[in-house]
Amino acid sequence: MTSFPLTITSPSAQLFSGQATFVEVPGAEGDFGVLPNHAAFLSMVRAGVVTVTADIGTKQFFVASGYADVSPHGVTILSEQAVDLETVDSKSLGQQIEAAEAKLSVATTAPEKTKAEKELATLLALKSALN
Repeated sequence: MTSFPLTITSPSAQLFSGQATFVEVPGAEGDFGVLPNHAAFLSMVRAGVVTVTADIGTKQFFVASGYADVSPHGVTILSEQAVDLETVDSKSLGQQIEAAEAKLSVATTAPEKTKAEKELATLLALKSALN
């Protein structure tokens, strides 16, 4: 089967770099799929699950907001936060959610509240992706 190069990158790590036969991406205006030789476009990415299908199987990654650059020559997904769903520890995630809720409850300024709300929303989206 024909494949294309795919890269999923966050500021902290490159999570995937390899060949894919199909990728499903949570776009800001709805999920979209990419096959080899897809028409070029740029899309914002919302928090959700990127599903990568390759000759060796299927892999899933959680991504927060970012961008997907699609071209006939491949796909690059740049996300402010990305994680391999196989590596997520549910217990640790629960603790992180509790900590984020505590931060939000004591936030007093608008920037503090905005930052805490964004962190909590991302963690809750990750929890939802696991279910």
